[in-house]
Amino acid sequence: IGEYLIVKNDSTSFYTFTKKGAYFSKLNGSGRIIYDYVPYKNPIPKSLDRVSLNSLSTTRSSKGIYFLYPGGGIVYEYLKGSIVRIDDSFAHRNQFSGFFFSYNQELYLLGGYGYWATKSYLTKFNFQSGSWDRIETYGSPPKHGINQGSFIKDGNSVFVFDFFSKKTASAVNEKNGSLFELNLSTMNWNKKGMLLEFSEKGIEEKIMAAKITKGDGLIVKYQSDDFFKIFTPKNNLVSTHKFE
Repeated sequence: IGEYLIVKNDSTSFYTFTKKGAYFSKLNGSGRIIYDYVPYKNPIPKSLDRVSLNSLSTTRSSKGIYFLYPGGGIVYEYLKGSIVRIDDSFAHRNQFSGFFFSYNQELYLLGGYGYWATKSYLTKFNFQSGSWDRIETYGSPPKHGINQGSFIKDGNSVFVFDFFSKKTASAVNEKNGSLFELNLSTMNWNKKGMLLEFSEKGIEEKIMAAKITKGDGLIVKYQSDDFFKIFTPKNNLVSTHKFE
């Protein structure tokens, strides 16, 4: 089907979005995947014409499925059989590799890299104005920002770990091995200390790593490794699994 973007629906089903239509796939009782294809009722927004769908960030809430333009700003929704633009913003290009997530049916973007600086701030999409607002947080956020981080949203918290920071625009990317927690109910940051184990991979390898959330953990697989790791940061646990 060419270029596509996969979005999880539940433990046994997922969507696959292309530039012409969407597939809905489900694992049946015999272990086979069955799917339905539905072409979009309307063409995709022009802002997506020259953008690879797999470069978009995605999240879903009880309201629907949302897509974020690379670097932040432009927001789309899968609505009534079409991908539609719902913002009145622009391509910010200020939070590449930031964590796009939903909480209490609101959309947020945390951290990221852009314009030669790493960020640890939190922005929230305003559905009424179609723009993004910066949200004040408290406590001890990562001092020099979050680039190519690993994130897990668990309940009212977002855990941040295994990321890079830059002290200045001309500085090199430095690995941060600490674990941070952002409590979304209080907007308070808490530094939890060093992880039991974290990757020594460089930022180029980190960009190409495969990541899949699994409950309150994150599965991470680097291209050069013949194994994968499952991080469960709230318990400071890391397990390594070799392929059979």
